Amino acid sequence: IMAPSSGLFAQNSAGTHQLFDPYKQRESLNDVSNDVPGAQPFYKPYRKVAPEFGLRLAWYPLTFLGGEIEGGVMPTRTVPPDGSSGARATLFHARAHLVGQLPWWRVTPFILIGGGALGTRGALGSDTDPTFNFGVGVKFYASRYTLVRLDLRDSIGDSFVFGAGGTHYPELLVGLSFTLNRRREGASTSSPMPEQSRKK
Repeated sequence: IMAPSSGLFAQNSAGTHQLFDPYKQRESLNDVSNDVPGAQPFYKPYRKVAPEFGLRLAWYPLTFLGGEIEGGVMPTRTVPPDGSSGARATLFHARAHLVGQLPWWRVTPFILIGGGALGTRGALGSDTDPTFNFGVGVKFYASRYTLVRLDLRDSIGDSFVFGAGGTHYPELLVGLSFTLNRRREGASTSSPMPEQSRKK
């Protein structure tokens, strides 16, 4: 799940995200300032929480250090001023991270840092903003080749409030991972002895 900067805290109840078409927002504000009947600002907050679905590909050249790329989509809706169910929108992201982990136990803690892009399509038009991402998590190895992963993330993007710096998109992620081409511990790389050398 993701909380798309839309009011988890009271001070952000009107939304702080900048995922909207700025040209449509400017047109709507012109209509409001010119007292056009029924005119309202184009900008609206998204729902406080959105489900998230994604895929991740990771490579670990070292047991304690690796990199990953991932992408995901978050279906949601806008929240009109009257609190009714708003129009549909789809948030999406693409990002890359550097991951450091402590791979000595079945339960493996890790940290990650990286960057990417967060965008929207639908109710508030089309827009994509850069993000800075970081997080912590833990992996639970069910077997040598499968694991369950829990992430607590934050993505920082541009804020709707001018001069306020960035705004936060916290995430809670649960995933199922499959390990490919994993080396066996203690596997010998030497050539097998010839058959005749083993005979006495």
